[in-house]
Amino acid sequence: MKKHIIAITVLSAMLALTGCGTAGDAPEQSGSEAATTQTSDQTTVASTSETSTGTTTAAATSTKEEGSEKTAVSGENSSTSQGTTAQETAASGNDDADKPNAYGYYEVKNPPASGVSVAALNGVWLSADDMAQTIVVTEGSDIYHGNYTYTDGGGNSTNGEVKLEYSLTPDSTEEYWYTFYNNDGSLWQAFGVTGDIPLDDIYGGQSGFPHYTRTGSDANVGSGEGTVTGDDFVGVWGCGRCTINISPESDGYRVDITWGSSAAESSVWTYLCYYNEFANAIACSSGGVNTNVVYSEDGTHVDTVVYDDGGAEFTISNGVLTWNDYVDNCAEGMAFVK
Repeated sequence: MKKHIIAITVLSAMLALTGCGTAGDAPEQSGSEAATTQTSDQTTVASTSETSTGTTTAAATSTKEEGSEKTAVSGENSSTSQGTTAQETAASGNDDADKPNAYGYYEVKNPPASGVSVAALNGVWLSADDMAQTIVVTEGSDIYHGNYTYTDGGGNSTNGEVKLEYSLTPDSTEEYWYTFYNNDGSLWQAFGVTGDIPLDDIYGGQSGFPHYTRTGSDANVGSGEGTVTGDDFVGVWGCGRCTINISPESDGYRVDITWGSSAAESSVWTYLCYYNEFANAIACSSGGVNTNVVYSEDGTHVDTVVYDDGGAEFTISNGVLTWNDYVDNCAEGMAFVK
């Protein structure tokens, strides 16, 4: 009986141990599976997150790189475009600087060290060949630019601008010029730059014509009463056998000169002159007529025109009239008084 009870007890103990083992194994397996599942899920999420993040990062990087590439390309094109424009502008500027104008003169970028300037021309200039013609130069925007007014012997005037420019000789040597341009841009005259100080004479072109001289600061004085006016010339002036009769006519003055070489022969000059306030003179640039007159015993006379394109200038100083004949200078040294 006791053996039978012991056997039952042992068998019950073995069954209990087996049940505990089964019960203990199940939770452990379930936990392992849960852990595995959780780990797998976490791995999946992480992987998905990583993949998503990587994709996003890659996409952003790709977009950024693409944007950078576009920016770089755009920048490169912009830079190239700006560089080309700058080069074209520079080239255009250089072309303009290196090309002469229609008259063969170049703009002076670097003035000569000698101090040559247009400002040196400021003042009044008289033609050495026809003192009825004057040039008045006044200051411009700087010392290398000026303004001028040219007046001819007929009372006509021209205005424009004076520049300091240069031309090139066949061996590329620079020659400097005072260039006078009319208001319409056409070239009126160019005078060579000599660099002389003081500057009292200017010569045009390669030939040296026309030639202008600077007037002095002291004006001719008529009758000791101040600056000469046009009306100071009116009247009859004489020197020896030569008589000058000056009278107002139109907007100028008519000058009739009679010079008798004998009782039967004389020379006559007729001029229509205009008053030049800068030269304090009356002058005729052209159109003056010189006639040789021969009288016969019956009172008739024969007139022979010697020339009809003469010119002359008349000035007054200290009450004395001077006649400057442009053709023959026949009155040199003569002083006419009223």
